[in-house]
Amino acid sequence: MLEQAVAELLAGAGPPAAPLTLTPLAGDASSRRYFRVRRGASPSLVLMQWSPEMAHVSEEAESKAKAIR
Repeated sequence: MLEQAVAELLAGAGPPAAPLTLTPLAGDASSRRYFRVRRGASPSLVLMQWSPEMAHVSEEAESKAKAIR
């Protein structure tokens, strides 16, 4: 599903010369996820995926960290 959404987003950047690949990257301690996006010999891009539904998870973790200090 994410791959299809990225392909649709990049469709306006020219014809697809090669299949699209998404490689997960190391993230941080937030609810964001990162991917390296490659399509053929074109320069790669970094995609950040963030879900508003997961925002509360980061807020809870931050609150707990402050309570420990």
